[in-house]
Amino acid sequence: MFDGIQEKENTIVIGKTDDFKTYLDKWKKIDELQLGKYKNVTVEDILSKYQIYNLFYANASGTVFMGFFLGVAFLAMMASCLMFKILSGASKDIVRYEMLRKIGVRHERLAKSIYKELFLVFLFPGIVGMIHVLLGRKFLVSS
Repeated sequence: MFDGIQEKENTIVIGKTDDFKTYLDKWKKIDELQLGKYKNVTVEDILSKYQIYNLFYANASGTVFMGFFLGVAFLAMMASCLMFKILSGASKDIVRYEMLRKIGVRHERLAKSIYKELFLVFLFPGIVGMIHVLLGRKFLVSS
């Protein structure tokens, strides 16, 4: 029955590796050899795993860059908003710290309280935001 079919015979070669990224140069060379063998074939006609990987990698790279850039921009915006809030309430804080000073709180204790407040308002959200951006970037790149 197979011999009765009047069609052109095609050959498909399937390659498999243990780690695709390790052999990217070899996969590229295979695509180049295929382009050299068939003169009427263009790069767009080859639907190899290497070509698909390049397309996805190009899209993912731009997405990762924009995500990282926007993450840092939003962190800076958050820090400036928090700084504005702190500075706008600084006059009330002066009165509050003066009151604490009058009732006998030591200067070291007040300084520690100010540093703790600054840590909770600025540094802690900044650290959590940076971890969030870096982990999100890692998950996006690895998938």
